[in-house]
Amino acid sequence: GDVRRRDDRVHRKARWIVNIVSRSAGNEQAHRYYGGNVAVMQALLHVVQGFAVAHVSLLLFFLIGSVAFPWCDWEVDFKDASRIMLRVACTCGLGLAIVGLGMFAIGSFGWFDAFASSIMLVVLFAAGCAAWRISPLRRAFWLSRVRALTHCWSPPILLIYAALLLIGVRATIPDANVYSDAIYYHLAQAQWWANAGGLKPDPFLQYPFYANNFL
Repeated sequence: GDVRRRDDRVHRKARWIVNIVSRSAGNEQAHRYYGGNVAVMQALLHVVQGFAVAHVSLLLFFLIGSVAFPWCDWEVDFKDASRIMLRVACTCGLGLAIVGLGMFAIGSFGWFDAFASSIMLVVLFAAGCAAWRISPLRRAFWLSRVRALTHCWSPPILLIYAALLLIGVRATIPDANVYSDAIYYHLAQAQWWANAGGLKPDPFLQYPFYANNFL
């Protein structure tokens, strides 16, 4: 798909740079050295980009969820980090569900692009604030949410977070055989919808072998 072709182009460009550098160095050892470094840099770039997108998305989900159910603005005991982390995780899940429904709605109308998605996020955020009559222009609004995000950590939770980051590396870079189901199937399907501007059936999956095309 488009993802595989894009990665192939990146790989060919990287190999082209490696060949130029190795020819200038004039030996096979330099070729192996620079080739290994380029591969490592590509992997690190995938990891950094993937984690950046994941954390920014979680922050957006938390903001949407925190106005849909504004527990941060109520009297909360912030001394128990595990309890606060549970609430933060549930808030992110609530925000993810709300944003997912919003994305499905705009995708059904063929408005699936960056501009419509941004407007949808703003509308959802404003609707939550209006429903609970809370103002994001108040300083206390943001301080309560920052407090929730900073008081939900403890040494055991940080250890679990580090383990999840290590596991998450697997979802951001392909396998050793340059194939990953998450990247070359699930991401490719989402990219197809994004490029099509809406929830439209993929012609290649119109009649799949498995009954997994719900459109």
